[in-house]
Amino acid sequence: MNLTCNCDTYSGGTYCADEPTDFVKYPFKRGRKCRCGEMIKTGDDCVEFQLVREATEFEMDKGIRTDEDLIPIASSFSCERCGGVALSVMEQGYCVYANDDFTKINKG
Repeated sequence: MNLTCNCDTYSGGTYCADEPTDFVKYPFKRGRKCRCGEMIKTGDDCVEFQLVREATEFEMDKGIRTDEDLIPIASSFSCERCGGVALSVMEQGYCVYANDDFTKINKG
């Protein structure tokens, strides 16, 4: 992961709807792994990245959606350690993406 101040919310086909600003409690019964491999369990502190995607060409051709539509998709979660790094980096004015492994931050 490289640090950048050029904040483009696009990240591999998805966008962050809103940048996270604080920790949340993981709300689901079934745990999931953070990008670093740490297991996130129900009630753990974590950072939630709410994601959206662009409308597909098919959806636009069929009139289901317009090219300005952003469709909510499943959120991405980072564990407390990675989430803390992400929030600190964003607080300093750098950009992060939901699919970044925050344990591997370097200046590039």
